[in-house]
Amino acid sequence: MLDAPQNSTLNIAKNSCFRCRGFRHSCNRQKPSCLRCEKRGIQCIYPEAAPTLRTLAITIEELDVRMKSLNRNLGLGEKIMKEWKFLNCLQKTLHLKENVEEDLDVLLQAKLRLFTNSFSIHPCKKCTKDLQSCDLTLPRCNRCENNNYLCQFEKSEPRVKTISKSIALMNRVIDQWQDLIDGWAHAVSQKTYQLTTPSKASLPFVWKIVSGPKGLSIQGNVQSFNELSNFVDQLKKSITVAPSLPLGEAANVQNMPFKDYAKPYAIWNLWCRSTHSLPQSYPIDISQDLTDSLIRLYCRTPCCSGIRIPLFNPTEFLRRYEDKDESKRPALVLVYAVCAMSARNAFQVHVWETRPSHHTPNYNMGKPLSIAYCLRGRDLISECFDQPTMDHCNAAILLSYCNYQNGYTDKMYIYEWISFTMAQELGLYNPERELTFYENLTVWCLYYFDAWYRVLRGESHLSSRPSQLYPCHPLPPLPYENQLDDLSVDEKIDQILHQAWHYFFRLQIMRDDVASMLTNKTTPDPAILQVLLEMQDKLETFYQSLPKDWQNPLVKCTNSLCTPRPEPGLTVNVHSFIQYSALFVHIHYNINIIIIHQPFLPSKSLNSTSTQALRSLDIAFRAANAISDILEAMTRRNDCHVPLIGFVFSNIIFSEMAGYNEPHKSLGRKCLERSIRVARASKTHKYDFELSHILVKMLEADVYLASQGKTPLQGGSFI
Repeated sequence: MLDAPQNSTLNIAKNSCFRCRGFRHSCNRQKPSCLRCEKRGIQCIYPEAAPTLRTLAITIEELDVRMKSLNRNLGLGEKIMKEWKFLNCLQKTLHLKENVEEDLDVLLQAKLRLFTNSFSIHPCKKCTKDLQSCDLTLPRCNRCENNNYLCQFEKSEPRVKTISKSIALMNRVIDQWQDLIDGWAHAVSQKTYQLTTPSKASLPFVWKIVSGPKGLSIQGNVQSFNELSNFVDQLKKSITVAPSLPLGEAANVQNMPFKDYAKPYAIWNLWCRSTHSLPQSYPIDISQDLTDSLIRLYCRTPCCSGIRIPLFNPTEFLRRYEDKDESKRPALVLVYAVCAMSARNAFQVHVWETRPSHHTPNYNMGKPLSIAYCLRGRDLISECFDQPTMDHCNAAILLSYCNYQNGYTDKMYIYEWISFTMAQELGLYNPERELTFYENLTVWCLYYFDAWYRVLRGESHLSSRPSQLYPCHPLPPLPYENQLDDLSVDEKIDQILHQAWHYFFRLQIMRDDVASMLTNKTTPDPAILQVLLEMQDKLETFYQSLPKDWQNPLVKCTNSLCTPRPEPGLTVNVHSFIQYSALFVHIHYNINIIIIHQPFLPSKSLNSTSTQALRSLDIAFRAANAISDILEAMTRRNDCHVPLIGFVFSNIIFSEMAGYNEPHKSLGRKCLERSIRVARASKTHKYDFELSHILVKMLEADVYLASQGKTPLQGGSFI
């Protein structure tokens, strides 16, 4: 008795299934399938139980609420229809490709299918006679349509189940109406956005700006390199970085020269703003022979490569590249990055420029080649940016610099972030790890360029010195003076580069300290004056520590200006390269002098000024004039890389002098005009290296203002 099955009333339906009802058969009403349907393998469907009166009352109340809401939305629909007509007229005026009227016709056709006369509240006679369920669709229900029955709807005695089904159908119709209205609203807003947004709209990406205790912060979902690139593109197109202007001057910005509203030294946002996006592809074929040639050219031209970024030993890199063992070769992304750097500078200067005049040597052919390799490098680094190696880290740094050279400065920050992240994951910022010489050189290069950005933005702060980018290890050591005698030419050039960059790093640390001190004070006072004078003493100590061959290089260089440098087979002249490196160091040295003394320059009147102000003017003018002399000497030597950034600092002093009385005014104007002549005659400006075309336009603004008897808004305050 215990094992016998117990039939529960829960498994018995109240009504027969539809198949048994249709054939007038007896149904045992067993769930989930009756005996007759189970034997024949037919799906058994039971009619739903009739709802209670309470359920019907609740359903009617819900329907009433929905009808009132629909009535309000229909009023909104009239406004939407007016907007459709306005957009249609606007589109015809603008001659856009999309057809607003066609979209509206589609919506209207959908509307016609949803009229309330498309369903009945009574079932058809055929379904009622066969005791089957009717979907109440006009003019023929689906059952009669599928079986080709005669379908006739007429008023019949209402039943609870039929009324419930009619109410449910009305609810579905209202849902469809609501979806239609929502579709109209979305279509209008979308079309309005398309008509009012430029063709190159921002890429869709989720990000938001959050206000926190320390200011505004940006949050976004970045899970891959492509998403990071899209995020930066959208951020760049959404936020315009520009210097703030007084309300009275804002209306005249369009008619003002470049630097009339720029602050001293803080030129980065005006100088390095991308005006176009990096193309997705470039119509240049990259062959293996071209890559091999560019790699060898890079390793033989430190005047174009190592003096800009000394990340690795070129001789060792070339040996790795030519190694037959593929496992020992450098990463392909680093190879493409080196080719991009070589094409932009060395190829343009040492290969393309030497062609006959009828072959258009002045055309900047190196830039499109560099862009093509940058695109290849971008595709590769997107696949390996989460696999940190020294090759990948160096490739990211080189790609950052190449994008800066080619004018795509928005991409530069992405590669710098990747290189810094890789350096962290490789342990290059771990004070307990012992770094190799070139690993240490890499982290110091990252700090060097980051410090330049902050100085040129006017954003250096004392609190930022112990930043994440500041290396934990000491500077790369200097080579011994007597060590160069026993080395080959390539090894001598490599040691000269290390020596020059050691001085660059030391001067950059001092420059960062001075800039940080000045940005934390609005007006000079005796305390800050004393600190800056101590920094001047440190700078003088640095100068005295230079080798004798590196002191007063301009005098030695002037005596040998007419002697051409022998370059058979692109072999670098060691003596000439030492002179060039020494000149480069002295430009940075004089820039630091100007930064120290610029805040203490006299006011408009030189009669009522202190002795210290006049002394600062004399020292700053000598430094500015030295920068102009050195850059002119580099231009006359026909050097490959002339750092025109020095004119930004020297012209600040000349612009100040142009605002004084005679004879200082005439002297300042002549010096400004001289800087323009020298800058335009250099190779850097000729081939637009380091965005020099924009930089020279900013320098020309100073000359324009000086000729008008005005002084650029750059005196008195560092920021």
